[in-house]
Amino acid sequence: MENLTLTLRHLRVFRSIMATGSATAAADKLAITQPAVSQQLAQLEEALDLRLFERKAGRLVATDQAVELHREVANAFDSIERIVNLASRLRADAPSVLRIGAPHSLGFQVLPQICGAFSARYPGLAFEHQAGRYEVVGGQVAAGALDLAILKRPVCHPGTEILCSFEARSVCIIPAKHPLAQQTGVFGPEDLKDAPLVMLRRDSPSRHLLEQALLAAGVRPRVKVEAMTVAACCGFATAGLGVAVVNELMAMQFETPGVVLRPFEIEGDRQVFDLVTLAGVPVSPLTREFADFMVAWVEKTLTAFRKRLTDV
Repeated sequence: MENLTLTLRHLRVFRSIMATGSATAAADKLAITQPAVSQQLAQLEEALDLRLFERKAGRLVATDQAVELHREVANAFDSIERIVNLASRLRADAPSVLRIGAPHSLGFQVLPQICGAFSARYPGLAFEHQAGRYEVVGGQVAAGALDLAILKRPVCHPGTEILCSFEARSVCIIPAKHPLAQQTGVFGPEDLKDAPLVMLRRDSPSRHLLEQALLAAGVRPRVKVEAMTVAACCGFATAGLGVAVVNELMAMQFETPGVVLRPFEIEGDRQVFDLVTLAGVPVSPLTREFADFMVAWVEKTLTAFRKRLTDV
């Protein structure tokens, strides 16, 4: 183990055997001889001090250790591919790529609008968007697969650090035909008494906070629809199925004639979104500029949105 030397050739052979199930097929795939494949595999097993395959009926059957190792090898080759692609772009003086992680709901309209506005500064800039829950995209930043991700507190992820932040407030999305649509001003939990509600999944911190506020106000929640994402909540409310309480970043994407939007306030409702990067690694000037641009865009857009709500 002291003289452990792994090469890309070892890992390519291992990956090919995992894909084909035999040394002969792996050799054909790699355009090398079958003895060369067997030799590389033997060297790899000796170097790692692991039994990676069992020989059964003329095939190589992966052990549990091999299956687990294969996941990391796949990640390694993904990283190598990104390095090769980056080098190609640098040789060709091609534009940079910003890799951004965000939940599905923010990727619906908000993030595309921000990227579109930012690309006016850098017309050749390319974007890569990964969607998923906050915990997932935070993990992708920590693994180096993304340059930047949007997380909502209290979610945080080891291996990331906060670059900058912005805040959003809550808004009620009310079907235009519902009696509550005639009410103006700032809504509170007591205003939702007897209203059919569209709420997030039960494990959502936002739902937990809203339910606590409703119960504290003596309001028993009438859940009409339980949805997986904030965008889905907005969609169900727009379809007339109930009232949704969501943050204003999401709500402003659903300003349509079929709904009315009203400010909603509950105690302790401080919604903070963090833009995070990989901890311990210098942030590229482009990533920092984009993060600052996003915060400025959000603040300007929300200021205009809030004015529209108060002008009603």
